[in-house]
Amino acid sequence: MAKLNDVLKNLILAMLLGFAASLIGELLLEAIKTSTESLATKQIWYIYPLIGSVFLVVVRRYMLGDNIDFGIDEIQDEIKNIRYKVMNIEDTLVKSLLTFITLVFGFSAGKFGPLIHIGGSIGSNVAYNLKLDKEDIRYFIGAGVAATLSGFFGNPLFGAFFAIEILFHYKINWRVIYIFIGGFSALIVSKFIIQEDFFYIERFGVDLSIGEIVIRLLIIGIVTGLVSSVYDVILKKSKSFIKKNEKFYYPLIGGILMSSIGYFYPQIFDLYIDINHITINGELLIHTAIILIFLKLIATGITFSFGGVGGGFGPAIYIGTLIGYSVSVFGLQANYCNILGMVGMMAGYSNAPIASAFLFAGIMGDKLFFIPFIILGIISSYLNKRVVSGIMGKRSE
Repeated sequence: MAKLNDVLKNLILAMLLGFAASLIGELLLEAIKTSTESLATKQIWYIYPLIGSVFLVVVRRYMLGDNIDFGIDEIQDEIKNIRYKVMNIEDTLVKSLLTFITLVFGFSAGKFGPLIHIGGSIGSNVAYNLKLDKEDIRYFIGAGVAATLSGFFGNPLFGAFFAIEILFHYKINWRVIYIFIGGFSALIVSKFIIQEDFFYIERFGVDLSIGEIVIRLLIIGIVTGLVSSVYDVILKKSKSFIKKNEKFYYPLIGGILMSSIGYFYPQIFDLYIDINHITINGELLIHTAIILIFLKLIATGITFSFGGVGGGFGPAIYIGTLIGYSVSVFGLQANYCNILGMVGMMAGYSNAPIASAFLFAGIMGDKLFFIPFIILGIISSYLNKRVVSGIMGKRSE
């Protein structure tokens, strides 16, 4: 009876955790969105990284502690080593501020990582403060992550399966219900309180034969698998570089490099423009799209090598969109190729084909997309693992 009471109490706590994590995560997103929309109107985007780099120097030098891990890396560390609380409130606030600066001032990072970090930190602090047992702490961290992602994307199945695939690697027990409860309760906040789509793609129909769909899946799956491998390695090397060689002036170097790229190719600032809209409307030349793929890889490496903080999802989606658009030059449907590029890059980079399929099938509002998306994700993820393991000797966590 005592155990049953504990389970019921934890289920209620997981629901409340979902409400809180989603609300806090979406408040950060709203602040980022409002700020970037304001700066986007000024049309001097290439100046912003220089300004932001000064703020990054100040915050990293005077506010950030010794623990500079962020996002999935730190959460995985805590889940594997439930001995002490890694993600304290003070560090989370400082890293959220660094994320805000990085994103708003045009560096190449994503909002995905900050959401994961905030959700995991809230789950961790709630569980530790309530003195839950080690297994409960692990799953409350997962529930917090699922909640922030579910609120952001309006898709609780994506949030839950992301936590299961990435954080737990399918090594789960009955406590996985906490993750699903956290995700579904976050949906209430997203749909009925915040009522805003932070990630929106216009829906469309697909008039293709089975053969045409298979060809697209194979081509884009292979390309995104290979490109996501390069992207994966760049992220790992960049984060390793800043850990080993951090200097207080590094963000200034990063700001100069980012501003230089942005001066010649302002399309690199993906938070100020909608790259999917531009490509679907045919406003971008194919050779420019290919150049932007390489520049985005470089810009993301610069961001994380020189002190920027954020996630990898945003740049991956940007690159995936451009890969799909580049493939569509062969007379293929651009908007469908774009979404396939997004699915392939996310699945390859995150090694989460099921979560990726749930996310984009949900965005498209049609379950018939799920099977092709999961096939594409498996192709990309498989190639990514093989290539990354060959380059780095192991699959990066």
